[in-house]
Amino acid sequence: MFVDCGRRSHQNQGVSRVRRSRKGEVAILAAREASCNLSLGELPLTYNEIANSRVKRYARQEVKLMADIANPQPTVIRTSRGLSIAGRRLTLYSIMDYLQAGWPPHLVRDEFNLTDNQMADVLSYIETHRDEVEQEYQAVLQHAEETRQYWEERTRERRKHIAQTPPKPGQEEIRARLQAAKARLGMV
Repeated sequence: MFVDCGRRSHQNQGVSRVRRSRKGEVAILAAREASCNLSLGELPLTYNEIANSRVKRYARQEVKLMADIANPQPTVIRTSRGLSIAGRRLTLYSIMDYLQAGWPPHLVRDEFNLTDNQMADVLSYIETHRDEVEQEYQAVLQHAEETRQYWEERTRERRKHIAQTPPKPGQEEIRARLQAAKARLGMV
């Protein structure tokens, strides 16, 4: 059985993984800052025993629970883009757009391909930090509206500039046919 208690890179610290060795045994690799609290005696089940349907259900649950306990990662984290779901490029503000539009949580979960635990954690975080999240959400909406108005103005100016630009030499006939087609369609 292989148990590695060595230090990992900053991305993998605190992450536990289950890996099969050549003999089919389960090895739990726990990345710890200082020392490893696991001993070989705490890992009695082999991969074959876990996969075997004759092993009691509680034994499989214990292995699962041990992995969950060894990896207590928060679901909602703060990134440079704001509040996000850990390991995803998805912000809470995107989820809140759907919730504000009246979507039920299970459809939002399916839309963004989230797990039940992730969705429950997001809803819990929003409820616990309601004022802070609402304030940030309003700031994000305001910024999005300002950005939209800026680009609409730029587009309007660009279209006006293009309309005032004289046709290139040799394209007068093409432009005349285009204007005639627009007139037939009522676009002018």
